Amino acid sequence: MAVWIKWSFWILMLKTFPLIAWGDEQDHSLKQVLFCQPQSPSPVLLKMFDEEQMFQYNFADKSVVPRIPNLKKWANQDVFSNSSDLAFDIQLCTEAMQNFTQAVVNITPETKGILDIKVFTLHPLTIGKPNTLVCFISNIIPPDLNITWRKNGILLTEGISYTGYFALSNIEYQTFSYLNITPTYTDSYTCNAQEGSTTAVAYWVSEYPTPSEILENVLCYLAIAIGIVFLFLGLLFLFLTWKQHRNGFVVQEMIDCSFENNETATFHYSLTFNRMTVVAYDATRQKFTYCDPYPCIKQIYMVAAGIAKKLNNKPGIVTRMQQEKSKCQAQVKEFWENTMERRVQPSMKVFLPDIVHEGSIPHLVCHVWGFYPADIVVLWLLNDTILVKNYTNAVPVGDWTYQIVALLDMRGSLPENKYTCVVQHSSLQDPMTEDWSYGLTSNQIKKISIATVVFVLGLVTLIAGFVLWRNAKKSGYIPIPGYNEGN
Repeated sequence: MAVWIKWSFWILMLKTFPLIAWGDEQDHSLKQVLFCQPQSPSPVLLKMFDEEQMFQYNFADKSVVPRIPNLKKWANQDVFSNSSDLAFDIQLCTEAMQNFTQAVVNITPETKGILDIKVFTLHPLTIGKPNTLVCFISNIIPPDLNITWRKNGILLTEGISYTGYFALSNIEYQTFSYLNITPTYTDSYTCNAQEGSTTAVAYWVSEYPTPSEILENVLCYLAIAIGIVFLFLGLLFLFLTWKQHRNGFVVQEMIDCSFENNETATFHYSLTFNRMTVVAYDATRQKFTYCDPYPCIKQIYMVAAGIAKKLNNKPGIVTRMQQEKSKCQAQVKEFWENTMERRVQPSMKVFLPDIVHEGSIPHLVCHVWGFYPADIVVLWLLNDTILVKNYTNAVPVGDWTYQIVALLDMRGSLPENKYTCVVQHSSLQDPMTEDWSYGLTSNQIKKISIATVVFVLGLVTLIAGFVLWRNAKKSGYIPIPGYNEGN
C-alpha cells in the first residue's frame, strides 16, 4: 500500500508539474526554401515546418513529393509559389550565385560545415530480426554529399533509401539515409558521407558483439591503421583543397512566416549567400534592402545592392510579397492540425544487454522511439524513487518521429532492486512506464507460462492417447469358440 501511494505521488507530480514545456508557446516557422549551387543538386525547392521537411519539388516531372503520408492531400503545385514566380526566383538565384561567386573568388572562402554523422537502429535491436539503420548527417554546408553504405567493408547497392536535404533555420542542412538489415553478431556497417575531398564515416556494430578478444584486437588495430592512413590522406586533401578553390558557394532564398498561434504570423523574405543574409524585404517600407558594407565586404555589398535594385524595380513585386504573406498565413491554419497539433505516441522497451567484454560497464537501456514532437522527458526510478531525470535530447529519424536511448549505470545495483523507466510526452495522457528487475521479466513469465501450459497439455494428451490406442489394439477382436472350427 505504501509503495502504491509513493508511486501514485510521482505520477501526480509529473502530470501536475511537467519537467518541460511542451512547446506551445515557442516560435515556429513555415518556410519555402529555394537554394542553388554550382554542383548537383541544384536547384532544390522545399517546404519546411521548423526543422521538418513537409514537401520537396521534383523539377524533373514537376511533382510535389510529401515527406509523410499525412501530407499527401496537399501534394500539389499550390503548396509553393506559382510557376511564373518560381521561374523568376530560380533565375534570380542562379544569377546571384554567379555574380557573387565572380565577385569574391580568391577573396572569400566558401563556408564549410564539419559534418556530424550518427548511425543508429530505427527500432530496438534484436539479433536475427530485420531492422533499419539510420544514418543522420547534420551540419551540412554545402548540401553536396555522396552517401554510401558498406557492410564488412563491401559497398552496398540494395536496400538503401534517402530523404533529400532538410533546410534548417540556421542556414545549414541535414539529411538521412536508411539501410535495411538483418543484424548478426559479427557484421559491421559504415555510413560514408563525402563532400568534395572531405569524408566523414560512422561505424555501427551490433550492441551484442561476439565475446572474442581476437576479433576485438583485430578491429582495434585495423581501426588504428586505417585512421593513420585517413589522417595523412585528409591532410593531403586539405592541402589540395586550399590550393584549388572549388567555388562551391550556395545561394538560398527563404520565404517564411514565424508564429506562435494560428491567428498571427510574421512574414520574412531573405536571400543569403555563403550563409550571410545579403538581401531582405522590409514589409513596413515595402522595399528590398541589402547588407551594409560591414559585415559584408565591398564586393558582396555591391552585388547585393544590384539585386535589391532589380527587385525594387520589378513591376508587381510588392503585390507578390503581400500575396506570399497571405498565402503563408493561410497555410499556417491549413497545416495546423498536421504540424502544431500533430502528436504521435512513443513506444518503449527496457532491457539489460549482455556483457561480453571483461571490464565493460553494465547499463540498463530504455529505448524510446516513434514519437512526435521532439520534446520528451525520460526518468529512471529506483524502487519508486526518482534517480535520473535529465534525458531530453531526442534524435530525429527523418520521418517526423524521434527516438531517445537512456542508459542507466548498473554498477552497485542489488538483486532486490526494481528499476522503472518513465516516459513523459505531450501525446500521453498519463506517463508511460516499464519496470525491470533481475530475473524473468513479466513478458518472459507470460511466455514461459503459456508455453508450459501448452507443453503439459500436449504431453498429457499424447500419453493418454498412446495408452488408449495400445489397449484398444490388444483387445480389438475376441473369437467365439467353435465358430471357425472345421472351416
